[in-house]
This record gives sequence, C-alpha cells and structure tokens, in this order.
Amino acid sequence: VKWRFDLARKNIAILRFIVSVLEFESSKFHAWKTPALTEREKRALISVKAAGDNNERALMVLAMFLRSTIGSHIDYLDKPLHVNQELKMYACVSELVRGYHCLSRLIDTQFPFPLAQMNRTFIVIWVFTLPMVLFHDSDDKVSSVVATFFLTYAFIGLELV
Repeated sequence: VKWRFDLARKNIAILRFIVSVLEFESSKFHAWKTPALTEREKRALISVKAAGDNNERALMVLAMFLRSTIGSHIDYLDKPLHVNQELKMYACVSELVRGYHCLSRLIDTQFPFPLAQMNRTFIVIWVFTLPMVLFHDSDDKVSSVVATFFLTYAFIGLELV
C-alpha cells in the first residue's frame, strides 16, 4: 500500500509541476512551490534551480524520483512486478517527459505571420459578404442588420484578440 501511495503521489506531483510550468506565463506561480512536492523533492529542485533555473532539468529530477519509486517495488510489494509491467511503467514515465517537451515546444512556437495575414483576409471577406447573403435570404431587414452587426462584432473581436 505504501509503494502504491508513494507512486500515485509522485505522479500527481509531477503532473502538477508540469501544469504549473506550462501555465507560468499566465498564472505567475512558480513550479518550485508546488504543494504536492515533498521536502526532499523541493530541495532537489532548488539545487537544480540554483544551477540555472532550467525547468527541463527540474522535470528530469522529478522523473528520476518517479523512476526510483517504480524500481523500489521489490522492497515494498509481497509479489514484485513482472519485468514487462515494470518496463511499461518506465515507458510511461518516458512518454510523459516526451509529451512535456512537445507541449513546451508548442507553447514556445510563434504563430506564423503569413498565416495571420491570410486569416485576416478571410475574415474581411466573410464580414463584407455576410450582409449580402443575409439580405438576400431574409425578408426581415431589421433582423438581418442586427445579426450582421453582432456577427461582425464577434469576428472582428476574435481577430483583435
């Protein structure tokens, strides 16, 4: 029970750490202060932070703690895990780290300017042709004007965000 609890706690801690690292720009919450971390994990992360404030290294330290917990199943379980189960758990940790790196790369990638220009062009064409379509299909001109106003307001508002 202790091993499973420790494994679950470390999974939750690493997931909370990843979320706080990825959301730092909007929340300004430092991942080093994640409440799910133990004192030992916090000390290890502070030493990594002192070495250069690198979140990738910090994640690798937490992944190492998780892997060491997986490897300690021999000491805590009456019937140790089968080798294939243990390897599958290690593969899941590796996939978690790989997924984090993909997400951080996605967050750091800038939106290409030509694509933004094309989107703006499509929105302008849409907004200018929308009244013609609504006036043609509707007998009630007042509802067409109101619908056009709100749809135009919505699309231009989305463009400016």
